[in-house]
Amino acid sequence: MSEQATTELALPEITTELAPKIFTTGGLSPFIERVAEQVKGEVPDLTTKKGRARIASLAMQVARSKTAVEKPGREYLKQLKAMPKTVETELREFVQAMDALRDEVRAPLNEWEAVEKARVAAHEEKLSNIRGWFDPERDYTSAYLKDEIQQLTATSIADMEEFTEQAALAKEASLKRMNDALPAIEAREAEQVELERLRQEAARREQQEREQRIAIEAAARAKAEAEQAAQAERDAAMQREAELKAQAEQAQREAQAAAELAEQQAINARRQAEQDRIDAEQRAKQQQQQAIEAERQRVAAEQLAQQQAAEQARREAQAKAANVEHRKQVNNAALIGLMAHTDLTEEQAKAVICAVAKGQVSHINISY
Repeated sequence: MSEQATTELALPEITTELAPKIFTTGGLSPFIERVAEQVKGEVPDLTTKKGRARIASLAMQVARSKTAVEKPGREYLKQLKAMPKTVETELREFVQAMDALRDEVRAPLNEWEAVEKARVAAHEEKLSNIRGWFDPERDYTSAYLKDEIQQLTATSIADMEEFTEQAALAKEASLKRMNDALPAIEAREAEQVELERLRQEAARREQQEREQRIAIEAAARAKAEAEQAAQAERDAAMQREAELKAQAEQAQREAQAAAELAEQQAINARRQAEQDRIDAEQRAKQQQQQAIEAERQRVAAEQLAQQQAAEQARREAQAKAANVEHRKQVNNAALIGLMAHTDLTEEQAKAVICAVAKGQVSHINISY
């Protein structure tokens, strides 16, 4: 047996400082190689007791070498197992402290953002009010709509900051919609006034017709009464004439002057009766002519009203046709612009324009 037979194996000394470097991937390979080199370098003689004892000693030293490495390795492993809890606690406290510091540092920015959010919300609310100032579904009077136009015109947008341009466009669009709607409302009110005037005119005509009927009936009664009076006067005159004639016959020899006077009175009575009859007929004829003239004027006024109504209907039809053509031109221009700036087909672009024109797309409209 060589000198190596009496030499103990060189056991590695593993300290706390060296453990992290040793217990890594492949870190123990040098120790294994060193022990293997020492034990494999000997060739024990199995034929002798000492040689066999040496083999047993080498095996024991290998075992002790293993223990010398394994024990500090197990201790280091315990430290490693306890380390996650320590690290977790430290990290948790660190994170909490950093979050609190972050919140403290960001607090002024949060306050500024809250103020900024409120400012933007106020501007957006005002912008929304300007955009929705005019409701086309609402039944406005021209006076109320003019007041709304004045109020919106007087509404200042100088404080809208970065929303000023949007507010200006929205204000201009709302004013345009109201100004465009005003003529139609005024025309509708004028039509209502005209209808009321025509109704009153019809009532006046009915009243005049009633008065004319009353006048005609009165004239007829007056004529009949005049004829009756004339006939009665004629009858009375004839009666008086007969009486006078009888008296004349009875007083044939009365004075000639008295006879002539009586005759003259009879003639005058007949003349007066005839004159009364002629006057009554003239009054009746005059009243009848007045009634005919009144009817002629009524018919002329009715024809004039019909002509004016027809002219008004023609102008409204022309205005409606012009409005339809204008909307068509605006929609075609919008269609061309939409197709020029998008990948939409003509049918898709038409569908978009129709949806916007019908008010089916929120916050988007076409100004006509």
